[in-house]
Amino acid sequence: MFGSTVLEVGIGLTFMFLLVSLLCSAMRELIEAASKSRATDLEKGIIEILGARGDPSVLEDFYKHPLISCLYRNSYTPDPAFFQGAAVASGAQPNGREFGVVGLWSELKRRQNLPTYIPSANFAVAVLSAMVPAGTASTDAKGVLSVASLRETAAKIEGNDQLRTMLLTALDGAQGDITGARKNLEAWYNASMDRVSGIYKRRTQWITFGLGLFAAVVFNIDAIRVANHLATDKTYREAIVEDAATFLKAPGADGQVASSETLKQRLDTVREQLEQSGFAIGWTCTPVALCKTADMVAADPKANLDDLRKASVGVNRPFNGPSTIGGWLVTALAVSLGAPFWFDVLNKFMVVRSTVKPAEKSGQEASKDSTSEPNLTAGKPVPVTLVVQQASPGGAGSGG
Repeated sequence: MFGSTVLEVGIGLTFMFLLVSLLCSAMRELIEAASKSRATDLEKGIIEILGARGDPSVLEDFYKHPLISCLYRNSYTPDPAFFQGAAVASGAQPNGREFGVVGLWSELKRRQNLPTYIPSANFAVAVLSAMVPAGTASTDAKGVLSVASLRETAAKIEGNDQLRTMLLTALDGAQGDITGARKNLEAWYNASMDRVSGIYKRRTQWITFGLGLFAAVVFNIDAIRVANHLATDKTYREAIVEDAATFLKAPGADGQVASSETLKQRLDTVREQLEQSGFAIGWTCTPVALCKTADMVAADPKANLDDLRKASVGVNRPFNGPSTIGGWLVTALAVSLGAPFWFDVLNKFMVVRSTVKPAEKSGQEASKDSTSEPNLTAGKPVPVTLVVQQASPGGAGSGG
């Protein structure tokens, strides 16, 4: 029984963390849709790969390639902040990126045109065909790019040691095979994008933590307080577990955030689910605590004042100092793990519960059966049947 209680408390907390994580994930995606940080991270990664920090023309040539330009809208405009030194020297942008509201708006508008994903095959072909200066002998007699001519041209690249080294390394490792050279560039690109993805994920985790802490404070989502309610109130705990089971059976409950078109709808839906779930959260009176206090008063109008005060701690004192702050931090840390993580954990908890509950039920029934048989005759007199055999009329005389 104790193990079942702990399991149900874990299910309740996991369900709450899942709902809050979905809420914060939807908020994060809304922020991402406006800021386009994925696209700017990709742009920074391309700048580092191509060694284009000092020469915006290299980056412009890359983004203008047909295999790349088909991945975004309108035309590409480099960020002046990346090339401030070159811009100042040329006099085109003496002050770099503008500041203030105008600068922020122009930067957000620029980001909307950037691609958020570039396939490695597109990158490799664009580099091989566009990064080599035009007018050089980079094709064979059939018009196909040849490794020898590409290497000769790449060796003449000046002012960009990183691009020259990358091309020469990829071409030398291909051993004369243009397909091998393309695969080498794809591998280089994928390795660089892994690092870019790691930076994006770490930043996203910190942002999600901040959103989780914000939601915990605004809605007073105290994980410690919720755990105490789950552990002490069986009816409340069973209701939350039932809500979790219903949530998992609902279509679309996969722990993922919806597409950008339905983000606002998902945000409203998750917020309603969180409010209707009955969790002991918020800055107002909790229904469970109110009902518990009312039951105590109805059962004993002269109930001890201390008992009533203990039963209504969550009602009159939604903020309990360090305990509440600790509960907020626990909630924020849990949210930073992401909704898919808590969805998987909740699924595993429910599978374990489905195996524990039948085992407990069968054990209790067996216990009842083993103790019920001796009680059938306990304390009752055992009936005794006496059989009196009457002697035959002539039996005594014949014996004489």
